[in-house]
Amino acid sequence: MILHGLFESGRGLLMNFNNRRKPPSEYVYDDIVVWQCSECNCWSRNEFVHDDKPLCPMCKSKMRQQVKNIRIE
Repeated sequence: MILHGLFESGRGLLMNFNNRRKPPSEYVYDDIVVWQCSECNCWSRNEFVHDDKPLCPMCKSKMRQQVKNIRIE
């Protein structure tokens, strides 16, 4: 059977899904405004925060606005 032979050789359909990743040189980055916690490593994008002065959801500390270079694609 044709499918059986593909999976036995290790080069079947399952192997091709891992090859779709872009190389790191093709990633697209952009400067995004985020809220960064002053105590821990937690941060959130500005569009997902609905308070004027949010608190960290993890440790309840104050958060401050910063610009972060984030991969967007």
